[in-house]
Amino acid sequence: MSTFFRMLLVNRASSSRATSTHLKFHVNYLPKRSLLVASRCSECRCKAFQHQRTSYNAQTSLRAISSSNDNGKQVIYTGLLCSNIRRIKLFSLSTSIIGLAVQPVVYQKALLAGTTTKFTLPAFALIGLLALATPPLLHIITKRYVLSVEYDATKDMYTATTYNLLCIRKKIEFTPEDVTIPTVLGMFTTCAIRGKPVFLDAKSFTDQSHYKRIMGYDKPVDLLVDKDVNSNENCSKKIN
Repeated sequence: MSTFFRMLLVNRASSSRATSTHLKFHVNYLPKRSLLVASRCSECRCKAFQHQRTSYNAQTSLRAISSSNDNGKQVIYTGLLCSNIRRIKLFSLSTSIIGLAVQPVVYQKALLAGTTTKFTLPAFALIGLLALATPPLLHIITKRYVLSVEYDATKDMYTATTYNLLCIRKKIEFTPEDVTIPTVLGMFTTCAIRGKPVFLDAKSFTDQSHYKRIMGYDKPVDLLVDKDVNSNENCSKKIN
């Protein structure tokens, strides 16, 4: 019996030693493992950051390439209200066309149903007038807004794009010499290109040097003082 108890005590002691060594192994192993995991996570983050950086550089290069057309023209100006103006004009044109197309059918059905009154014909005439007048009135406001400006370095020419009445793009080629600034600016007018008033937003230019050149700010300022003095002298001589 004594030998049995001795063997039992030896087994318990060996098991306790094994558990203690196992715990020590875990205690010593866990920090190393955590450091390894942390290093792997940092490597993954670095790789993800490098991938994002390369993708961003690719996107910026594609944007830089897309800013120039196939004809070698560089887009130097893009209006901020292009999409809004296009939507409004298309909505106005579509509603006017639908209203004018549906109006005869509705009027004929009203006549057949016998529900017409003395105000029916004037009401239909007013609706038709509004349907016809809305697109031209809207075009009067938006026709001066420049959608984009392209620059051709080979010809040293600019191309401005605007919308016509039917929401079709219309291009105007010009040089800085073709641009004039009226003494009295009208509504939505910053300058006139070949006599046509247009609106340009200075903040929408990608390169302000083109804006200064188009508006003539790179030229010496003519204050018209000498002309006013000469005109006053001539008037005084005529009076005397």
